[in-house]
Amino acid sequence: MAKTILCPYCLHEIPQALARQGKKCTACKREFPGRYLKDYQREPNVVISVVGFSGHGKTTYLASLMWLLQKKLGRYWGSAKRRFIYDPLRADEDFKIMEDHINDLDQSILPEPTQWSTFPKPTVHRLLQIPYLSNWRMIICDTGGEAFNDLKRFGQRASFVQRSSTVLFLVSLPHLKGLDPGLEMGKLLKNYRDGMEGMGADTKKQKLLVVYTLGDALIKNGWLQKYPEISDYIGTGEAKKLDATGMVHYLDGLRKISTELETFTLKKVRADHFFSIGKDEFKDLTFCICSSLGAPPSTEEFIINGKKRSKLTQKINPRRVIDPLLWIIDNACTERNPLKERIEKPIRRL
Repeated sequence: MAKTILCPYCLHEIPQALARQGKKCTACKREFPGRYLKDYQREPNVVISVVGFSGHGKTTYLASLMWLLQKKLGRYWGSAKRRFIYDPLRADEDFKIMEDHINDLDQSILPEPTQWSTFPKPTVHRLLQIPYLSNWRMIICDTGGEAFNDLKRFGQRASFVQRSSTVLFLVSLPHLKGLDPGLEMGKLLKNYRDGMEGMGADTKKQKLLVVYTLGDALIKNGWLQKYPEISDYIGTGEAKKLDATGMVHYLDGLRKISTELETFTLKKVRADHFFSIGKDEFKDLTFCICSSLGAPPSTEEFIINGKKRSKLTQKINPRRVIDPLLWIIDNACTERNPLKERIEKPIRRL
């Protein structure tokens, strides 16, 4: 049994006895959800910081991920007797955020652009009975690219950023039109690294997962013309029915496409400086590509409650949105030295 419990709000490690006795964090003083304490041992945490340029789709990606987890994967993952369950931990916070995003996307309304206060605290989500990967708890925070241009703002996320095991680095290449994308990517990652160093934190303890968003637009705009494997991967990226054996194959596909995207990053994007920082100064560097909406957004603007909002002219159809999360959980399984049974049973069926 673990000697400490990770606070899902400030990410401080609290002695197990104190946490269970007081039922709250001794650092930030917030009460632990009862379910969090009850299932702490059987649902390991994966802690994720989402980083990216302002306006590059971080909020849309997170909204699409929640939509997919809630609306689709319970039907597609597992068997009739053991289906995947998505459960935002806190009804008043995590569930409310998920509910708002899903209601918007169901009406083809884009999420509001990220403000510094949009995700003021980490959100916590239980992911149960994932085929092959078992039970996990995702703690995620939209750090925001603008944070790294302002040391004070960076400090407001200090405890979360320092303790995140994985940095999800979202990049929309179409939004960097007219700029040198490799240079801009290197600049943001350098700011992140320098901010971490300023807090005395070590990026070598973090994994860097680069997610190219708007994959559909990269196909349409010719970015992937010489990379048919990546184009095909996005084009066939709708949610699929997966059991344990299917998940093994899917994870193998993630590793192969990461290698293709590494080549794309160096040869097409020419992000050599970015790549060097990622390889040399982080624990690991991998790549994903996704389309949060399934097609380049065609929108109409209108007013809701006095706010200007954008409405899609088509229904969403997310592609490969689940990939980053599966990458992270699979890596976490490996690091935890999972039970031999979890590894061998699916492989024997291949």
